[in-house]
Amino acid sequence: MVVFALTLCTYFFVTSGTAYNLIKDPPAVGATRLPDGRQEVSMFVQYRLNAQYIMEGLCGGFFYTLGGLGLVLLDVCRSPKLKGFVKGFTFKCGAFAFLLSIALVSIFVRFKMPNYLQY
Repeated sequence: MVVFALTLCTYFFVTSGTAYNLIKDPPAVGATRLPDGRQEVSMFVQYRLNAQYIMEGLCGGFFYTLGGLGLVLLDVCRSPKLKGFVKGFTFKCGAFAFLLSIALVSIFVRFKMPNYLQY
């Protein structure tokens, strides 16, 4: 279990872009200027797939890790040791986590690239 936890933490840090954050030293969040002159907090570097703010990378890493945990739960629910309610609950939690991860990543990409996959 310790090896799994370390592997999961490593997966989170790799998918959140920790190496990029250490090398490029981006700001935690950005700011955009509104038409009336005020500034608004921006969580996404829009129109640039190869750049990110720190919080944006951490959110993306969390979404990917959530999907990975969902797949792990779906694998665990196949165990013959689990019976009845626990098996069903594990399956539902795994499927929910995996599908939620897919939905959140697609929303994330639409924030990042507003016209992505639009016809």
